[in-house]
Amino acid sequence: MNALTGIQIRWVIAGLICILFNYCFRALRLNVLTNRKLKVWPQGLYCTSTHGFVTYMLPLRSGDLSLPLLLKSIANMNLKEGATVLYKARLLELSTLGIWLVAAALVSFPKLPPAVIITLILSGILMVLTPFLIQRLFDRSFLPFEKLQRVVKNLTKANKMNFREIMLTWGIWLSIALSIWCITAAMQLHLSIVDIVLLIALQLVMQFIPVQGFANSGNHESGWVAALVLVGHPLDIAVKFALTSHAILLLYVLLLGLIALILRYVFIR
Repeated sequence: MNALTGIQIRWVIAGLICILFNYCFRALRLNVLTNRKLKVWPQGLYCTSTHGFVTYMLPLRSGDLSLPLLLKSIANMNLKEGATVLYKARLLELSTLGIWLVAAALVSFPKLPPAVIITLILSGILMVLTPFLIQRLFDRSFLPFEKLQRVVKNLTKANKMNFREIMLTWGIWLSIALSIWCITAAMQLHLSIVDIVLLIALQLVMQFIPVQGFANSGNHESGWVAALVLVGHPLDIAVKFALTSHAILLLYVLLLGLIALILRYVFIR
């Protein structure tokens, strides 16, 4: 509570604006991934905001599976098409985030132990190569059933990424990165550019680990604490900032859920 009383509201609002831009980029990308079957406004924004809300709130990232259901309800897409859209969205995010992770390792080189630098670089390269590795791993000639071969064939088609999809995904990551930077400013947490880049990289990577509790508890704190401890902050201070930032982000997610409700019952009939 002491930490929350020192929050600067103007930076909290700036972070919220960045989060809203993030979901606008997501709606644009969803329009592209569905081959224009889903309009950007209001259907696309409703699907992305609802999907983001339930993914954040439900444990073990089980809310991620809501996207195919939303696409079936709003755009009349079958579940197989919706699952392919979800797969490609996550593949885009994983492969592009790998570039950020490598960059974070390189700019943090003077501050971090060599073992940490090597781990970050190798992890980032592995993430970038994920589409290629998946295609090699699921070579259809080794699969036993024809139906399974068709499923894998559809998924491997999604491995191909065009320029627009990649740029929209970068827009998503940059919006989230700016929101994290605004949160640090709101908490008056003074970090260098190098430290901010590392914090953002670790926090974004933690979003892919499916061990979160309710409202992303655990994942959020671990990413913040790991980054702040690595750059030299004491553990108790790192935990304080992790919990405070989680409170701010939870406020954003609750507002996102409210926006989804308004879109559903006011703009979508």
